[in-house]
Amino acid sequence: MANAIVWGTPIASGTGTTTADLLARVRDLVGEETADLYTDATELLPALNDGVTILFSSMDVLLKQTTQALVAGQAAYPLADLGRMVWLKYRTGTVAPYSYTNILPVGSENLEHLLELTGSEPRYYTTDIVDDDGDTQVVVYPTPATGITGSLHGLYFGVPAALDTSTSNPTWHLRFHFLPCYWAAAVLLRKDRRPEAAFEMETLFRSGMMEYERWYNSRAPYKGEVIASQPSPNENFGFGTAFPYPDEIG
Repeated sequence: MANAIVWGTPIASGTGTTTADLLARVRDLVGEETADLYTDATELLPALNDGVTILFSSMDVLLKQTTQALVAGQAAYPLADLGRMVWLKYRTGTVAPYSYTNILPVGSENLEHLLELTGSEPRYYTTDIVDDDGDTQVVVYPTPATGITGSLHGLYFGVPAALDTSTSNPTWHLRFHFLPCYWAAAVLLRKDRRPEAAFEMETLFRSGMMEYERWYNSRAPYKGEVIASQPSPNENFGFGTAFPYPDEIG
């Protein structure tokens, strides 16, 4: 059965996959004996969203960009779909060529060292602090001063918004839109006391995750395996370049 499944094959042709398509796929996978035995809102959607959460909290595959204007006196900048920040820069200038300055990441365990920072431009950031609603955000240090101009530009791996039947549809790579359906099917089949079928669906979900990650990584540019060394310390002791370390090994 596993060999017959093609990841991401749409149920029907159209302009794009919808949450309704995913719900229909889950119903097909569990083989409902009675039509609409499971309810969308209380059974299928929560299981689907669990699958989405597991998928994107386990892998870095959904690369996104963010741009936010800096506001004087504002240290926290909402980024609700943030999974992991790759880099963050501070841009100044109103026309190209712009000037970019790297903002360095810092973990929550080192925030105490930043509390007394002063200045007008952000130099450090953390993504460890959530807002009052539990949503992710980027907090910069020091707090931008009065009269500041410029903007924040970042690259990050995102987590899709929760699926619903009205406004939120799959937003990850098209060929893997249906992957969370296997997790949802596994959850429902366990409720039906069908452990063997549930195990099969979970196996398809796990193998699909590996396929997704391999597919994403295969699209990255080739990187040669080069081992670079530090400059030779012998140069500091009057040996000149007689005993330099090689620039490359291998």
